[in-house]
This record gives sequence, structure tokens and C-alpha cells, in this order.
Amino acid sequence: MKEKKVAIIITTYSQDELLIRNIKSVVKYSKNVNYKIYLVDDCSENRIGKKIEKQFPFVNVIINKENLGFSKSNNIAIQKATNEYSPDFFLILNDDCEVLEKNWLSQFIKKTEKFPGAGIFGCKLVYPDGSMQWGTKDGKNYFFEKNGVMEKKDEFSKDQETTQTIGACMLIIKKAMAKVGGFDELFSPFYAEESDLCFRAKKEGYKVIYFGDLRIVHHRNKSISKLSKEDVWFIKKRNSIRLEWRHYSFLKNIYYTIVHFGATFKRDGISFLKKLILLIKAYIENL
Repeated sequence: MKEKKVAIIITTYSQDELLIRNIKSVVKYSKNVNYKIYLVDDCSENRIGKKIEKQFPFVNVIINKENLGFSKSNNIAIQKATNEYSPDFFLILNDDCEVLEKNWLSQFIKKTEKFPGAGIFGCKLVYPDGSMQWGTKDGKNYFFEKNGVMEKKDEFSKDQETTQTIGACMLIIKKAMAKVGGFDELFSPFYAEESDLCFRAKKEGYKVIYFGDLRIVHHRNKSISKLSKEDVWFIKKRNSIRLEWRHYSFLKNIYYTIVHFGATFKRDGISFLKKLILLIKAYIENL
């Protein structure tokens, strides 16, 4: 059987220590796999891309002159990898992820053979202490905002079909990526782009699969934490609305409209008036 090739796509914005740990862990636990790493330095303050080139000369570094965001930066690397390497898989990996399991990537690739009708694959995400962060149980996705929730035996460990996987770590076959045309860049700079990709892939006939016996550590939101609360709140609302309008039913959109306006009353450090203005702006930008 022909050896499968994997393009590992990592984008970074002002990340340093965690990115280096990320790359070291990928190298350590990806033996016996034909892969290439493509790193996009998305206009980072400290030019981490230059440091990576010196420390890891095998990494293909792309440096953006401006902050393009997750979707655009990933698309640039995906196109470059397609032209230069022609991989069978794309592994989208956040810069704040860390692999801790032996033969992790080879297991990931091998398990896809059991699901010939699938196009996108995800795995369990855990916090550094091993507690649950994201996983699928009985076809439903669960996200735990804070660490400390320990998984009960086999609770999130079954391989199964799901509606979507999370963008911190997602494996995508070449045909599915070509069919959907990459990430929708209107979701830039971050949030909901992976959900949109999964929904579009499913509309094209591809299944989305969760591997419950594979896990990866996600240190989570180390780049987003540099943004203001107002910026994060607005971006999440704007992109949520885009996702809902694009993929949800009319009734479901009514429900989420009520949810969004209800969120303006929540006490979270941003005033009601400010959030109301930001929400109206989010709806206008989606018209």
C-alpha cells in the first residue's frame, strides 16, 4: 500500500514557548509517518517564524506581513502544501497543542481506514492536567470551559460519527479539502470556521468522525487572550450569526437570535449598551 503523506498545518500569532513544545512533541510522536510541517507566522510581534527556521530547519515557514487570522493563514499553507507536497491528509493543529502519546499520528492515519466514507476526523482534547476539554459522547459534542472534569471510564472513548470536530486538531482527507475549497475566510480572524468546514463537507456527502481513544493536550486560547473582551465578544457573535444563517433552519435561527440578544444582559465585564451596539454591528456585517 502506498505510504500516506500528511501536511501538518500550524498557524501562530505571537506564540513562542508553547509552539516550540508543539513542534518537538509532533516530531517525537510522529515517527514512521511521511509528513511535512508548514508553519504560518501570522505577523507575530517577535517574529517567531525566524526562530523556528533556525531551530527546526525542516519546518516550512511562511511569514505573513499582516495578521490574516486562522482561516486565511491556514488556506495559504494548505495551498502551498498542495502545490509542493501533494499530501493525502491535512492535519490542522493549533500552536498551543501538545502531543503526548506514542505513535499518535500513525494511529490517527491508520484509524481513518475504517471509515472510507469520512472526510474529516477529530480526537479528544484534554487540559494539561488530563481533565476533559472537548469530546463526543453518543453523537453529541461536549466542551468543558474549565479544567477539572475527569472522564469516567469509556465515557468519551468510543469512535463515532458526529456533526463537527474542533479546529484545534482536525485531520482532513485531500478530496474533502478540495471539494469544500478550504476554510471560509469571512470567518477571520477566528471562531466557527471549523464548524462551517464540517457542515459544508457533510453537505458534500462526507462523514465527520471522532476518535475517542486518541487524545491531545490543548493549552487553549493563548493567542486569543491577547485581545480585548469586547473584540472577542463581537467576533464570536458575528461568526456565530454567519454560521447560523448559512447552515441552520429558520426556526433554529429565531431561537439563536433570542439567545444572542439575551446575552447582552449577562454580567461579564462588558456593559449592556456596548454589547447591544456590538451585536447590532455583528448582524449588519452579515447582511
